[in-house]
Amino acid sequence: MELNENRIGVLLADDAAIIRRAVTRLWEEEPRVKLLGEGENFSQVVSMAITLMPDVVLLALHMPDGHTFEPAFVKS
Repeated sequence: MELNENRIGVLLADDAAIIRRAVTRLWEEEPRVKLLGEGENFSQVVSMAITLMPDVVLLALHMPDGHTFEPAFVKS
């Protein structure tokens, strides 16, 4: 899928379907964003990212298949 050079390709990753639907609805009207795909677990999203080559991956911090992303600014 080729993107208009002014559009940002986004891959959405969250295990909650309601969150994915809400974010998708927000982006439907945004001409600068193209939602390339969405996934519900980390493994699925990694596969999709390799195939789709998004500009941005919006990734939930805790995914259901045991993967957790902990940025440096998050204190345990």
